Amino acid sequence: MDAIIALIITFLVGLALKVKGFSQNRSLALASLLMPSFFLIKGGISIYSGKASMWPIALIFGTIIGVIVSGLGIVAGAYISQWMFRPPNNTK
Repeated sequence: MDAIIALIITFLVGLALKVKGFSQNRSLALASLLMPSFFLIKGGISIYSGKASMWPIALIFGTIIGVIVSGLGIVAGAYISQWMFRPPNNTK
């Protein structure tokens, strides 16, 4: 359930940054950092605890998922920005 909430927050942050006027590259970079940081905070960072450590794998997959989800949010934000800031149609 926590991962679903993190996915939703990542999507919404990408959307909000794009609607606020950030560039796509900056929005993607900022929003895609949320998923890896969530996985690192949730799992706890233990570099070596005498057993197999899964944080590198979680970091890689978290980054990939974060980029995909924040990219979807940025695309949605681009469409919303075009819809909100479109000049009115004054044809009669």
